[in-house]
Amino acid sequence: MTVEFRPVKINDIDAIVEEYERTWGIANAVGADASRNLSRRFVLHYLEPSTYGTVATINGKFMGLLLARVYGDKVLFKQVQKMLEEQEAKMSSKGDSLHAKALDSAIGMGQIERKLEAMSHINDLTQAELELFIVSPDARGH
Repeated sequence: MTVEFRPVKINDIDAIVEEYERTWGIANAVGADASRNLSRRFVLHYLEPSTYGTVATINGKFMGLLLARVYGDKVLFKQVQKMLEEQEAKMSSKGDSLHAKALDSAIGMGQIERKLEAMSHINDLTQAELELFIVSPDARGH
């Protein structure tokens, strides 16, 4: 089995969400549906500003991802901004406290993230920022 690396594609989102959920999902705190929706929201949040992305696969199976942002470079997928807005609207429209709690926490974390980025002058002082790095547990030993 050989690990293959390729550029991330827009149709990789579902596989990325699945691994994000496996790695960082919080179903025990907010329920399976809210957790999965939150995982999708976070993946879109990190993908939206990304200018570089590489996926690792073994025999076509998703094994990992690296997303990075180089300030000033063209984003990978313009349509992700709209997808993120739609995901947040979907979560808001659920009308239950679990989705509301999950979305409020995510938005709050995003505000803290932007504040820390501004305070650290990351766009001025670094060549790139790592947006998201995931390695599937299935990749261990390869």
